[in-house]
Amino acid sequence: FTHMLTAYSRGGAGHGAVHRLLDGCWQSIPRIKSPASDKETPWEVKTAKLLTSIKAWAKFRDFDRRNMVGRYAALIYRVGDGKALREPMERAQRLVDLVPVYEDQIKVVGWWRDQNAENYGQPSMFQYHTRPVQGVDTQGRPETWIDVHPSRVQILAEGSVGDMFDGVPMLRAGFNALVDIEKISGGSAESFLKNSA
Repeated sequence: FTHMLTAYSRGGAGHGAVHRLLDGCWQSIPRIKSPASDKETPWEVKTAKLLTSIKAWAKFRDFDRRNMVGRYAALIYRVGDGKALREPMERAQRLVDLVPVYEDQIKVVGWWRDQNAENYGQPSMFQYHTRPVQGVDTQGRPETWIDVHPSRVQILAEGSVGDMFDGVPMLRAGFNALVDIEKISGGSAESFLKNSA
């Protein structure tokens, strides 16, 4: 994941590849439509207002972007239910925030192990890493890991058929070509400097 993130964040070709597809997919804001009616229902109006109020579409777009870089990405739902993130989400009064995270910001720390249960082999607990924005001086602020119940986490793993670890990063197939581009551009700059000297 670290190599993919570096290819995306520091390489022009990797960054361009992700954003070419991402920007094409997110040219316009999606509309949630009730299948029961052709006209806009009060539920649709209320939902659109809620998603706009917390800037949800920008966060869904960022969720999609983070999935393109790694094998998977996660979206943590912060809701007003009066419970800690480690507790199961049941019924919430309001949606407070959506938190998109990279693959390296979330890890599975517990699995359902009862082989007779329907949820066997599924995560029973995640941990979310509240890291600061990269490259910013945090002045020694501690980074924490917070337990998050799976009912509050949505995983997006493009190319996977059920297992989040089977997701396919968008840059994986062309990664070697991205490395070659970096070598060529770096070598060209160095040879230009030597020739001009």
